[in-house]
Amino acid sequence: MSLIRFPLEEIAGVGIVREREVRRRLDELDWQPYCNQAVLILWLHDRELPLWGYLMASARLSQVAAVVSFGEACSPTVLIQRQRVNME
Repeated sequence: MSLIRFPLEEIAGVGIVREREVRRRLDELDWQPYCNQAVLILWLHDRELPLWGYLMASARLSQVAAVVSFGEACSPTVLIQRQRVNME
């Protein structure tokens, strides 16, 4: 199973990040592709996103994904692991 990248840049939007908008985008997101998958939340280097944005995304993913990781694709850090997965 390979890591599926979570589209955090789409959730953050452009310009000033507002909590209400992030919550709305998370509510409207189709979570089916992430069910029982290993998901990677990439750090957004080119955009300002408050810590609460990462926390809200990981909290939502923890309900559906098998593994939630954070960081870079070359060296992800596992945040949540609900089940063991083979990452080959």
